[in-house]
Amino acid sequence: MIVIDAKIRIERDVAAVFGYAANPENFPAWNSAVTAVRPTSRSTYLMTRQLPTGAATNELQVVASESPTRFSIETTSGPTPFHYEYTLDDDGDATVLRLHARADLGPLAEVLGPLARHGLGRGIGANLEALKHILEHEPSPRGRSAT
Repeated sequence: MIVIDAKIRIERDVAAVFGYAANPENFPAWNSAVTAVRPTSRSTYLMTRQLPTGAATNELQVVASESPTRFSIETTSGPTPFHYEYTLDDDGDATVLRLHARADLGPLAEVLGPLARHGLGRGIGANLEALKHILEHEPSPRGRSAT
């Protein structure tokens, strides 16, 4: 199991950040591995990702949603199980978004150890930067608000 903690400051109010980031249908816009997400129920989704090992499909569930301060997602099937918990804090005219990520990248990750952790951490950092860019540079980001 790999654990990554990351944070980023986004120059948008907490409600706007939560409204965009907490909706899995927006993940393809800011998560480089995610190619598609479609709802299967009110809190479950089918997520397709392009991983270094090839295309992968996971069932994804929103396991917590407390607007506008916290949401958690986790896979319920498919390769590379993970649990991501996001917390959002009001920081005046901005939001501090924190991510606590736990991922099981399988036996290869155990062999690669720190290299796998570093790669996942870099990917998470790049995804948070992409989210920040979307929210700070698009007056009204395309996508849906979390419900």
